[in-house]
Amino acid sequence: MTDISSLPYITYVLRLWTAVDENSRWQVHLENPRTGERHGFTTPEKLIVFLEEARNDQTHSFPNQQPKPHNS
Repeated sequence: MTDISSLPYITYVLRLWTAVDENSRWQVHLENPRTGERHGFTTPEKLIVFLEEARNDQTHSFPNQQPKPHNS
């Protein structure tokens, strides 16, 4: 069984709120608590695309961090 704490990961703080305007649309912000990097999204689809890209390119949010080697 793999110890998940040894696997590379990305942590984000997710904030959701309803914009106070005539459309009352949901707003989404992601923040990387380690770097302070923030991203805003106007649709759920854009959020999902960002998360998929971040997953595929783990250096996106952590440019100085290399993935930890897997111990067999």
